[in-house]
Amino acid sequence: MNRIAITQTQYSNKYAFIMLDENRILNDFELFDNGETSLLDNIYIGRVENIVPNINSAFIKISDSQNCYLSLDNAKTPIYTRKNSKKDGIAIGDEIIVQVIKDAVKTKDPVVTCNISLHGHHCILTTGNKTIGVSKKINQSYAHDIVNELKNRFNNSEFGVVVRTSAADLSLEQILWDVQSAADKLSAILAKGAHGAIYTKLYSAIPGYIMKIKSVDLRSVDRIVTDIDEVYDQLTHYLCDNESKYQDGGEDPDSGETGDKCDNNYRDKVVKHDDSSIKLSTLYNLKGQIDKLVNSKIWLDSGANIIIEQLETMTVIDVNTGKNIKNNNEALLNINIEAAVEIARQLRLRNISGMIIIDFINMPSMDMNKKLISILKEEIGKDSVKCSFIDITKLGLVELTRKKVRKSLKDSLEGID
Repeated sequence: MNRIAITQTQYSNKYAFIMLDENRILNDFELFDNGETSLLDNIYIGRVENIVPNINSAFIKISDSQNCYLSLDNAKTPIYTRKNSKKDGIAIGDEIIVQVIKDAVKTKDPVVTCNISLHGHHCILTTGNKTIGVSKKINQSYAHDIVNELKNRFNNSEFGVVVRTSAADLSLEQILWDVQSAADKLSAILAKGAHGAIYTKLYSAIPGYIMKIKSVDLRSVDRIVTDIDEVYDQLTHYLCDNESKYQDGGEDPDSGETGDKCDNNYRDKVVKHDDSSIKLSTLYNLKGQIDKLVNSKIWLDSGANIIIEQLETMTVIDVNTGKNIKNNNEALLNINIEAAVEIARQLRLRNISGMIIIDFINMPSMDMNKKLISILKEEIGKDSVKCSFIDITKLGLVELTRKKVRKSLKDSLEGID
């Protein structure tokens, strides 16, 4: 069973999310701002400031001082609050509802989309894709029943629906309640936008660490521990177990609160750490974990090592035999396999995104290379963030891409003393 800790870092504005397996090996790690610095998932009424056809993009202003980037591919179904142009599609001066899908990084503006989405406890609703889908990890027979029930109720809805893996043990009644609750909330947000003033924030996203918890299969977690009062209160509020009966609390949709009340077994897993003799950050070796994750060299059990260099436009990873003196083909394959597993883990822990180039140790056998790539694909397939195998170059370099959702650990720590 896994164990999760959320605690204060040595940096005053950062919380750390730590997940260890039963062997106390780090499975997941992420830093989150504890203030209002992140715009991710917030929904605004923005104004189209400029259209740049040659890069298929637009620039949207969501406040007096904040510009955002919008790909026109994500602006095919805009929701207008004020249409100032008779042209088809968005035009300069139009006021539209947008949602932030990427935070600002360095000199790059935040990225927004016109495809508005909202997370329920066990579902995601979207205005961009109006299809109904169910996680592939849910039993296919049950998934078929879920889809049929959702089509009966939501087939002519203005929203698409995706039911997440966490709904696997819920009844159809509970799933329908969750989807309906999210649909009512999203409808209220959009209705508020129809009459809102420019730059109005229509929805404030729930904290990133709560969204992170929602992405975890809590059946595999025996304890969630925190020493932060605010986080403890939020966790016990948001976590609802598979047998919960929900009631709408009637909260304002822009508050980020669901208002849901739960008779909640998962909440029993949430523990407040109040041992004054040892800090939670010390108990989970937080400083040591961060130091390892910012180090470019990672030593493997075999004595081999991996070098990770995060550059401006890509990440380059080199696999070396290091202290491993064996050089037969089987030993080289084992080192590469060990490295592939660790590389997939490091991509998750460091939250590395974009183009990734891996230089494995050369092997003479095509069958060995096929086995290595098969294992690498299997490992990156475990990632909750989309990570794709692209190709092997003529020089034998492996190309991957990983979707950017949040800042990498390196970017999160930049500028912190």
